[in-house]
Amino acid sequence: TIACRSSNDINNRLGPEQAAAASLGIDGFADDSSFSRFYARIDVGAIDDLRQVVQVLHEGHGLARHLAGIVLVDLDGTGLVVKGNHFEWADEGYFAKQRGAQGYQLSLAIASNAGKEVLAHLLDPGHVNTGSRFFDLLYQVGETLGFLNERVFIRADRGYGVGESITHLLDLKVGF
Repeated sequence: TIACRSSNDINNRLGPEQAAAASLGIDGFADDSSFSRFYARIDVGAIDDLRQVVQVLHEGHGLARHLAGIVLVDLDGTGLVVKGNHFEWADEGYFAKQRGAQGYQLSLAIASNAGKEVLAHLLDPGHVNTGSRFFDLLYQVGETLGFLNERVFIRADRGYGVGESITHLLDLKVGF
């Protein structure tokens, strides 16, 4: 259901892809009825089960599993748009393709090979630039792991890669 925003998209994009399904060794992709049944039956327990499955797959097959002794940390930010006036601290900000929208900026530090997937997170009003939260994320990672040295390797979007950040990583001997 990647890139499918509705059950109509599921029918039109996934249903007729029999050749693609066969190449993956399955009979077919989800159609509207099976997706609807799944969506109606999903509950908190099932979501927790899915999270555990993803974690196991990540640990067994993720790129980070090849980095013995190294914690691979991805820094990323994204905008979360909200509608209505019932959200504390929501503010106008930059949200791709949604000019004038209100919401939050979410900054995450994620590691697949550290025993915890999300090492640090920050939720800011919409006007905050996630790149400006680099040092806060970095030091939350250090607090979570109990160290911040050459055993940490940082991957980040260009918004986090300004000169001051890079200089600081070099001083700490943190890879990037």
